[in-house]
Amino acid sequence: MEQLLQELRSFLDAEVPRFREKWGDDAGSWEARCAWQRTTAGGKWPAPAWSEEHGGRGACVATLASDDVHGARTTVSDDAAGGRLSGAKTHVLDAHIADVLLVTAVRGERVQVFAVDPRAEGVELRPLTVLDRTRKQYRVELTDVKGQLLDEDFGAGLSLTLYVAAVLACAELLGVAGRCLETAVEYALDREQFGRPIDGFQAVKHLLADSLVAVEQMRAAVGGAAEIAEGVVSARGRDGADLAEVASVVKAHCSKAAPGTAETLVQVLGGIGFTWEHPAHLYLRRAKTLEVLYGNATEHRAWLARALELVPA
Repeated sequence: MEQLLQELRSFLDAEVPRFREKWGDDAGSWEARCAWQRTTAGGKWPAPAWSEEHGGRGACVATLASDDVHGARTTVSDDAAGGRLSGAKTHVLDAHIADVLLVTAVRGERVQVFAVDPRAEGVELRPLTVLDRTRKQYRVELTDVKGQLLDEDFGAGLSLTLYVAAVLACAELLGVAGRCLETAVEYALDREQFGRPIDGFQAVKHLLADSLVAVEQMRAAVGGAAEIAEGVVSARGRDGADLAEVASVVKAHCSKAAPGTAETLVQVLGGIGFTWEHPAHLYLRRAKTLEVLYGNATEHRAWLARALELVPA
C-alpha cells in the first residue's frame, strides 16, 4: 500500500500544479474544487477517498435513484423513522458499489427523498444490459423497504441536481471527444498509405478539422455552463432558471458533437477501429451512453422550445 501511495503522490506532484496555479493555493478552495480527501499518511496533495484501513479517511458512495419504472411507481407508507418504500427505479448508476441509495418518491404534489441501505431486506438490484459495460446501471426493486426521510420537499433540489448532472455529463463528453480527436490525429500522422501519411489526404483532413471545431465548441459551451452551475450551487445570486436553459442548450449540443467525434475516430482508424483490441469502441460506447443520460438532444430541444414559448406548452 505504501508503494501505491508513493506512486500516487508522484503522479499528483507532476500533474496537479497546473490546477493549483489556475485555482490558487488556498486549501479550502483547492480541496473544494478537487472534491478529494487528504490521506492520513501525510501526503502532500489531496488523494482519492479510500477506506480507513487502507490509509484514507473513509468515504460514503451515494447514488441517485429517481427514474421510476413504468407501472411500478415508487410509493411511500408512513413509518416512525421516515417511511417504507415500494416500487422500482431504473437506470441507477453504480448501485452495486453504493453505500446509500437516494430514492425519490412523490407524495401529493411534493417530491421527497429517502436514504435507503442497498443491502437492506426488500432491496433487489438487477443489472441492466447496457451499451457501455464500464459504467454499470441497475434496476432497483423496492418491497416495503425502510427509508430515512432526508427532505420532505425535494422538487426544486431534484431539478437542480439533474441540471448539474447534465452539465457534468457534458464535461465527460468533452473529455471523451478530446481524447478521440487526439487519438485520431496521432494515428493519421503515423499511418501510411500509398507511400505517405494519411493525414495528407484531404478527406482525412476534413474529418479531423470538423472534429477539432466540435471539440473547441464543446469546450467553450461546457466551460460557460460549469461557471453558471458553480454559481447556482454556491448560491452566489445566480438564477436556477438560467442553469436549466444553459444545461439544456449544452446537453443538446454535446449529445450530438461527442458521439460524432467518436465515430470519426473509428472512421480514421479504419479496420483496427472496428476491433475489440483497440479502445475506440470504449470511447464510442461511453459517448453514446452519455448522449441519452439526463436527456438526449431531442428531449432538451423540445424542453427549450416550450420554455422559450416557441411552441405551445
